[in-house]
Amino acid sequence: MRKKCLFVFVAALILFSSCTKNNPGSNPSPPPPGNGGGGGTGGSSLTVTSISPTNPYPDDEFTINGTGFNANASLDTVEFGHLINGNFAAWHAGIPSQYSSLCTVNNASTTQLKVKAVNPVELDFDSYSFGQTSIAVAQIRTGGKKVVTPLIPFKRLMRINGTNDPETNISWGRPGDSLDINGQGFNKIGLNVSIGGTALSNFKVDSTPFSARISTRLPKNFFGGENDETITETRTVTVTNNDGKSLQKDFTFFMSPTMRVYSMQSTQSSYSLSGLAGSGGMVTINIIGRALKGDAIFYIDSNTGIHTQNTLGVSGFPDTYTIQFAPSAVGNYQVRLERNNALYKLCNFTVTQ
Repeated sequence: MRKKCLFVFVAALILFSSCTKNNPGSNPSPPPPGNGGGGGTGGSSLTVTSISPTNPYPDDEFTINGTGFNANASLDTVEFGHLINGNFAAWHAGIPSQYSSLCTVNNASTTQLKVKAVNPVELDFDSYSFGQTSIAVAQIRTGGKKVVTPLIPFKRLMRINGTNDPETNISWGRPGDSLDINGQGFNKIGLNVSIGGTALSNFKVDSTPFSARISTRLPKNFFGGENDETITETRTVTVTNNDGKSLQKDFTFFMSPTMRVYSMQSTQSSYSLSGLAGSGGMVTINIIGRALKGDAIFYIDSNTGIHTQNTLGVSGFPDTYTIQFAPSAVGNYQVRLERNNALYKLCNFTVTQ
């Protein structure tokens, strides 16, 4: 009788040991709502042989290669998590619909699963500590079996968050001004940036694991020769990493640079008609500014009844301009530069005999 009891005990121990080996890892939390875990896979073992691409972004669709998957995608469950003492633990904190463990199986065969994270922002947050090293793994369950992938080295999530003009502290960019494109996951080397299909050729990239900024100054004629500083249009910003990952987002931009005038002065405060006659008879007035515009008007007035006006007539938004004027009479003169009825600068000079 003792021998029979001993045999039953040993048989039970062998059966328990066999079941434990067929269930590597455990899930301390119940899986979130998603694909089912039922269905049969026949006698084939459940394995993972590779991940493609080997270094995906959290919002990429990637492929899990292996054996024993169910060709019915609804019967394969894949969820993200990490390992605790060698056991799988999914990320289940927070609202179920926002679980970072959630994963959609887009396509399935017995040897391949094409999967995509439902909440890539949360996956990115939970997959990384304070550096670039990923701690993410994925668990596949089907047909009553489960298997855990090796570590999946996700890249940091790439995002375009917004634009900013640091000179005016508003979000709308303007040609001629500095522009920041803020986001995350931008490569410091080999990055390509375009606005409305026009590539930026001169920019700087600052990037940490948690934030990134592209800094540039838009050329004054980046959107053409528009003079109206109030016109805005939507343009698509495209940022492409050196591995080909590309994002696009629409932002509002002003179409024309802001005209500024820093100084306007005649080369002398007083001229004599006789002296001018000997040097060509011209008074020279130098304008220094930024993005001078052809529709700006300069007025020349004197107390002797001279009143003239002309447009600058420039193109390409130069930063300097020279006015030359031949006075015909002795008197006090004033030159004003105006645009859209706004005074930018004025200067005075005297003409003597």
